[in-house]
Amino acid sequence: MGDEAATVINEERLSSVPWGELQHAYGSAGNIPERLRSFAALCTKKLVTEDERKQFDDARGNWYADVFHQGTVFSVSSRVAPFMIDVFNHKECSPTARSFIADYLHNLVHPYFYDLFPQRIDVAQLMAVAKDADDIVGNNNALINGDFEALPDVDERTQNAAFVRFARDTYVAVESGVESIVQTVRGAFETIAPDTLMRVASLLACFPRKKDVIVPLLWSMVKDKKPIIGSIALVAIVQLGESKDVHQFAVGYRKGSDDEASLYGAASELLLRVNQGPTSEPNITTQDAEVCVLNRKWSGSKFPCPLAGSVRLLVSRLIVHAFATPIRDDALVLLGENLALTQGMGQVEFVQAICTVTKMNERGSNPLSPEQRRAVELFAKHVTWVNGIFGNVAAIFRANGLPYNKQKLLEMLEPVPAATE
Repeated sequence: MGDEAATVINEERLSSVPWGELQHAYGSAGNIPERLRSFAALCTKKLVTEDERKQFDDARGNWYADVFHQGTVFSVSSRVAPFMIDVFNHKECSPTARSFIADYLHNLVHPYFYDLFPQRIDVAQLMAVAKDADDIVGNNNALINGDFEALPDVDERTQNAAFVRFARDTYVAVESGVESIVQTVRGAFETIAPDTLMRVASLLACFPRKKDVIVPLLWSMVKDKKPIIGSIALVAIVQLGESKDVHQFAVGYRKGSDDEASLYGAASELLLRVNQGPTSEPNITTQDAEVCVLNRKWSGSKFPCPLAGSVRLLVSRLIVHAFATPIRDDALVLLGENLALTQGMGQVEFVQAICTVTKMNERGSNPLSPEQRRAVELFAKHVTWVNGIFGNVAAIFRANGLPYNKQKLLEMLEPVPAATE
C-alpha cells in the first residue's frame, strides 16, 4: 500500500511535518502519516472486495474521530488539509473519495455545515479574533501545538485562544489549496461526478478572498450543468458577493421543474435582497416564504427537503435585515414557524432573530411591548426546553434581558399588578 500512496503523498513534505509534536483529539498526532498513506492508497484504487470497501469506510470515520472531532479542529488539522487536497487532485482519485474529501474540507473550515446550501464565512472577523489569540498564546510551544497535558494549569481564556488559532490556521490551509481544487475540477469538468460538483460548489463559497478564481468555475456550473448543480453554484456565487446576471438564472431555476433547483433559485433571489441591506419597504410576505421552504410546499411530506433548515435561516436573516420599519405581524409569524420547525442548537439563530426584530435588548425595565409579548409566547411554546432550561441559548436570552428558565419566562406574561395609592 505504501508504493501506491507514494505517487499521491509527497514523502519529503510529509516527513518535514513534526507530527509527534502536534495534537489531535486523543493526543499525539504521530499516527497520522501512516494514516494518510493508507487513505491515499484506498482513494486511488478500485475497491473490489467487501474488505476493501470496509477499510475505506473505516478510514473515513477515523478522520472524523480525531483530526476533526465533534466540531473541533486541532493543531494537526491544518497540516492534514494539504495532503487531503493532494489526494483530491490526484487523477486516480475515485468519485466517492472526492465527494468525501470535499465534505471533509468543508467541515474543517465550517464545522458541521448541515447540508449542501453554500454558507458565507466572515473571514475578516475570523482573522481579527485570531490575531488577538496570537497575542494571548505568544511563543508558548505547548499552546501552539495544543499539548494541554503539558499545561495542567492553563486557564480557559488561553485554551480558547489556542483553538481559535487552530481554526484560523486550518481555514488558511484549505484556502491555500483552492486554486488547485478549481484547476482539478476544470480539468475533469465533463467527467467529474455530479455529487462531487455540488459539494465542491458548496465548499468554495467559504473562500471570498479567492473569488476571482472561484466564480468563473461556478458560472460554468450554472451554464453547463444540470439545474441542481447550477442552482447550488448560483447560491455560492451570491454568497461570494457577486450579483451580476444572478437574477436572470435564479428566476429560471425557481420557475423550472426541478424542485430542489427551484428552492436554490429562490434562495439566490433572497440572498440578493439580504445583501442589499435594510430597506424601508421590506415586502416580506407569507407567499415569499412559501416559495423558499418555510411552508407546506417544501417542508411537507410530499417533498421533505433536506435544505429546509438553511433556507429557513436565510429567510430569518432577510427579515432581520429588512425590517427597518416597525415589526409586522407576518414577520413574527414566519420567525415563529421557523422556530417551531427547528430543534436544539438549530434554534439559536431563530431566537436571536426574534429578539432582534422585536428590539428585546432595548426594553430595559419597561413592560413588554405587544410584539415582545408575542416573542416571549413563541419562546415558551417552541424552544426545546429540558427540565425547564434552554441551555443552548442561555447566553442569548441573558444578552436580551430574558430568563432562560421557562417558568420565569411565562411569569413575564402575567398581568402587571395595578399600582395602589
